[in-house]
Parts: sequence; structure tokens; C-alpha cells
Amino acid sequence: METVRMLQKFRINIDTDKINVNENKKTSSNNINAYRPKTSDSLLWCMMALIEGTSECSDNMSTQFKYETSFKYKQINILREKMYELKKCGLDPLLIETNFISEKYMSFDSFKAMCIIHNLCVIYVNKNTYVRVNGCIDECNDGVPTHIVTKDANYTMNRDVTPEVVEAVCKHKYEIINVKKPINGIGSYKVDDLRKICDKIGLETTTNNKNKTKVVLYRDICAFIGL
Repeated sequence: METVRMLQKFRINIDTDKINVNENKKTSSNNINAYRPKTSDSLLWCMMALIEGTSECSDNMSTQFKYETSFKYKQINILREKMYELKKCGLDPLLIETNFISEKYMSFDSFKAMCIIHNLCVIYVNKNTYVRVNGCIDECNDGVPTHIVTKDANYTMNRDVTPEVVEAVCKHKYEIINVKKPINGIGSYKVDDLRKICDKIGLETTTNNKNKTKVVLYRDICAFIGL
């Protein structure tokens, strides 16, 4: 009884605001869909996570080589059944198969092929540029989930992003339609065309209150996209 009376003298102050904040942080972290694989070929692991799930990838992290090899050969079998679709999209199935079998890192064409055969809609972001893989933005409006893969020191994948997030990510970035030729020759554009591109990506079209020339506008755009 003496111990109970002593304990009753103490007041336990619980800061409910802090509890709520911590709970919110926990809930928030559970809603973050970013996947950042710490592997040599992080682009491949982003794709594996999209196809097989992040939990499956985590479970096989201790046997990376075995899991990668199994995944690649599984995809090669699917590729061989989808050769027509890949050729129609301008991809060479043989080059993709070679990339999977004998090259160290997943190529962009192989990444694109996976998106096509698995009907994945992905925004591929690289610094100031982005590529819509498999027509994702239009399909997103039809209920197909959109994912974002970002190239940095390693690749990061964000699953099931909203159209608002897509818009925010793509804002002030240059859209690449043809990866092999990110921008056409200067002769393909009028001055107004280049000004519109500059406005979209946030580049100035004037200097010292004078309009920039066509050559300068084109040069600025090339520098912006890393050419």
C-alpha cells in the first residue's frame, strides 16, 4: 500500500499532440510507395518490383544473382511470344534477349520492352527530361496505374502515382519522344516552336530585353537536356 501511495504522488503527463504527430508520421511512411533498390543493376530491380512486387524482391535480396537470372530467363520466354508487338514498337527482340543474357546492366530498350509486354505505364525521368513509356499519361486516364522511375546515382521507382503527381514531376521538364534522337535538327523548328519549348521547360526567351535568336534558343534547349 505504501508503494501505491508513493506512485500516486507522481503525475504522468502524456502529450497527445506528440502522439498524434508520431502516428501521422507512421501513416505517412506507410503511404510512401518509393522503392530504392541498393543493387548493382537498380533499373532491373525497379522493373522486377513493378512486375513481381517489392516484397518478393526483398525476400530474394540475399540471393540476388540467382533471382535476377531466374527473372531474366522467365522474361525471355515471354519476349519470344511477344515478338510481333515489340517489332511494331521499333524494338529488336534479339537485342533485348542479348542484353538480358550477356550484358551487365538492363538497357532502356529492355526496360521499354518489359513495359510493353506487361502493359506497364511508366514515366522515365532523367534529370531535366522524361519519357512516356507505353503511352502512360493517356492510359492513366483510363484507370491504368502510372509509375515513375527516376534515374539518379541509382534508380528509384514510385508505384501508382496520381495524375497530379505526374503533372508536377513533368512540369519544366523536356519530353523526349525518340530516345535515339532527343531533339530534331535546328532546321526542323521555327523560332516560335523553340520559344514554346523554352516556355514549357522554364527557359528565358529574352536577354537584355531582346528576343534570343533561333540559334541561341536551340543551343539553350540542347544544354538543358544535356546534349
